[in-house]
Amino acid sequence: SLLEAEADMKDTAKAKNVELVKELESLRVQFSDLQVSNHQLSHQVSTIQAQVTGEKRIKVAFEEFNKYEDDRVSSRCAEMDARLDAMSIDFEEELYPHMPTA
Repeated sequence: SLLEAEADMKDTAKAKNVELVKELESLRVQFSDLQVSNHQLSHQVSTIQAQVTGEKRIKVAFEEFNKYEDDRVSSRCAEMDARLDAMSIDFEEELYPHMPTA
């Protein structure tokens, strides 16, 4: 009976050991899968960060281009306004004396 109890305890311990070995192997597989997933996600994060950085650069360049174009248009409009003012003055000085008055 003492030998039977010891044998039962050994069998129980062996069964538990087999169960724990299987659980450990399962955990190792899960850990390996998680490492692979982590690596893939890290790569995706790096890719997305690079895209965001690129888009920020493009946005800054686009804003600078828009400012440059706005400044060019404003400058050109100012030039045209000055020319129109000069033409108006010339028109009044040269043609007004020859216009019939009431």
